[in-house]
Amino acid sequence: MTTANCDFTLEWDRVVGAQRWKCFTFKFTTYATGGIAIDPYDDLGFLSPMYICAIAPGFCPGKGFYHYDGTTLKVYVDADTEVEDNTDAGSAKMVLMGK
Repeated sequence: MTTANCDFTLEWDRVVGAQRWKCFTFKFTTYATGGIAIDPYDDLGFLSPMYICAIAPGFCPGKGFYHYDGTTLKVYVDADTEVEDNTDAGSAKMVLMGK
């Protein structure tokens, strides 16, 4: 099984009402089928157990669509096909919200 290697960079951090919105750039140098688990509190810096969701799904032209469900980041080449192991899945920006 390939080990997924993913770097993420915080681009900006805003407070909107009672919510915190953060824009991250995610970059996979290698991708593993099944995505990579990310802890929204320790890894992404959210403070309280509020549902974390992508409100601006990431897209990397020529690589795929990034989807984050609050736990796992996955990349799809189309609606039903996940990117294969050991590939460069590119990078995309995503806005996530929480507290």
